[in-house]
Amino acid sequence: MSNPIKTILYAVDLGRQSKPALSMAVNIAKQHSAKLLLVYVIEPINAATAESISFYLSNDTVAEMRKKSIEEVYDNINEKIEELYKEEVEKELPDSELESYVLEGIPAPTILKTAEKMDVDLIVMGSHSHGTLDTLFIGSVANKVMNRSTKPVLLVPIKSD
Repeated sequence: MSNPIKTILYAVDLGRQSKPALSMAVNIAKQHSAKLLLVYVIEPINAATAESISFYLSNDTVAEMRKKSIEEVYDNINEKIEELYKEEVEKELPDSELESYVLEGIPAPTILKTAEKMDVDLIVMGSHSHGTLDTLFIGSVANKVMNRSTKPVLLVPIKSD
């Protein structure tokens, strides 16, 4: 007998073509009366970029700029997630409340850690198709999540923009 699906983590991709994955997550949540968590991960600035910036600006200036820009990014992303929720989730799951998390980190490990911490039963995310070289050398977030997760992962194909 399979385990019931009580909590679904949808890894939010705010791209224009990501709605099929969200629709799938919403439909599964509806079928199972499950809670839907929306998780968006902001990648931190890489070391080389941070070093280049610090060459021109003081550490205090960089810290202040980073704090202000991160706050703006969080506000902007939260606003877009709210819009997405109202457009795509609320009409199908009218009794649900928006439960979203905007996190900073490397996407795949952050999604996996959040899935474990929240004890989700399913991770749903879109998967962009890439050429062999992209996957071989870079790897995709979806591929990493799928291959490292202890939770079931549903990948929904996403058309390229």
